[in-house]
Amino acid sequence: MRIVSRREGVVAALGLAGAALCGGVAQTFLWRWGADSLAAVLGSQFTWVLLTFAVSWAAARGRVGTGVAAGALTGLALIVSYYATQWLADGRHAALSQFTGTGGTAWTLAAVGGGAAMGVFGALAGRDADQSPRLKALGISTPAVIVGAGAPLWLLYFEGSLGAARLLPAVVVFVAAGAALLLAAVRSCGLGPSLQGLVVSLGFAAAALGALMFLQTQGWLYLTF
Repeated sequence: MRIVSRREGVVAALGLAGAALCGGVAQTFLWRWGADSLAAVLGSQFTWVLLTFAVSWAAARGRVGTGVAAGALTGLALIVSYYATQWLADGRHAALSQFTGTGGTAWTLAAVGGGAAMGVFGALAGRDADQSPRLKALGISTPAVIVGAGAPLWLLYFEGSLGAARLLPAVVVFVAAGAALLLAAVRSCGLGPSLQGLVVSLGFAAAALGALMFLQTQGWLYLTF
């Protein structure tokens, strides 16, 4: 029987705490406390991307299977926290109504599947930069493009539905986070491999953002930032 290491335990605990904060507290309580700008950042789908990626990066250390599992479990923890916190705040009926009325099953599948996908890139980001610089750069660059380009894309495309003024500070945060990840890729992998990884990551990011936009515009998932 395999014993969980102290490092793995710490990563799991931090991941669960992050899921409770971003999936539950940010979605249910922060706006009630008047912290709308903070809620827009912590409760965003782009923060969910960053969290599943970060947990997978820390947990997998280059192992794709472990990264996929870590990302999927983090996505599951996020969506469970979302509905569980609503249950705690407003009662069982409100949480069940939210689940059935807003595509709860679809969002659960999207959270787990999206987390698993981010887990692949988190695992690649954990590769050794000397042995696999392009793969490592690809792993870091893909979530960087998703959050750095996705946030302003959502603001521009859905401005009328989401409210541009309220979300502008959050967009700045995500653009900065994407730029920081790209800089981290260059510093760890070198300019050449980072540019090669970035080119490939543009395709993966476009596919992910395109799929998410399609699901939200077609009503499979409700529109959110």
